[in-house]
Amino acid sequence: MDSTPTHPPSSASLPGAEGLPVTFDLHLPEGKGPFPVVLIQHGFKGFKDWGFFPWLADRVAASGLAAIRFNTSHNGVGLGTEASEFTRPELFARNRPSFERADLQALLDGIREGRHEIPQVEELDPRRVGLLGHSRGGYNVLLAGLEPGVRAVVTWASVTSCVPGAEAARSFQENGYWDVANARTGQVIRMTREWWDEVHPLPEFLDVRGVLPELGDRLLLVHGDEDTSVPSSQADELHSLSKGRARKIVVPGADHVFGARHPFTGPTPQLEQAAQVSIEHFKSRIL
Repeated sequence: MDSTPTHPPSSASLPGAEGLPVTFDLHLPEGKGPFPVVLIQHGFKGFKDWGFFPWLADRVAASGLAAIRFNTSHNGVGLGTEASEFTRPELFARNRPSFERADLQALLDGIREGRHEIPQVEELDPRRVGLLGHSRGGYNVLLAGLEPGVRAVVTWASVTSCVPGAEAARSFQENGYWDVANARTGQVIRMTREWWDEVHPLPEFLDVRGVLPELGDRLLLVHGDEDTSVPSSQADELHSLSKGRARKIVVPGADHVFGARHPFTGPTPQLEQAAQVSIEHFKSRIL
């Protein structure tokens, strides 16, 4: 698959949840638009410049599709030169599913409305949009999969629920917070209980069970068979909830991040496979 960089990405931001900035990078293909566009959302403790995300966006653009990789407004990373460091833990502490959903919606609305905050927005086709999300970002793109203009959805190592696990739930209820360790930085970041309060009980607008059957074969589920963070059985569950209509691809030998590391040192065969099947899926639906 061609990995030749196209135009240098354009960096910008627009208001997201609570009016805070959703920072993003737009990767455009060569040629004349308007181009189909793929929005790429990171997961828990992730950010748009982590590991494979810039490489993946370049790959998408090299295939003839525009790509936007973005930071959610409350992911805790800094701005400008601090965009790869968790310098705003107070935002991470207050994050919640509706904020992440609102940030993705802000980008979708911005493309559809031709908002000036998006560079060269006239080069993007709001009727041909794809969504790709990793881990918890996968859950978010599933929720947005029926939005106007969205024709294809891909999840990488997606979780099946935005409800926290048993350990986190117990800490939220007993202590009013949950301490989250970041293995990469060594930081321990405290989340306050807003997340728990929002999902217990789970409101309908944050429940993917009603969305999955409607997505049909527009949905591709990609998962590694050696994922110890989010077991591949969760892809099986999502496939079942789609009533078997989604496509599912399990990548042999792939962990939660398909072998990638940060800083990025190049793609692994597992990452190459995940990118190739995802881009082929997008091209078949939105090119």
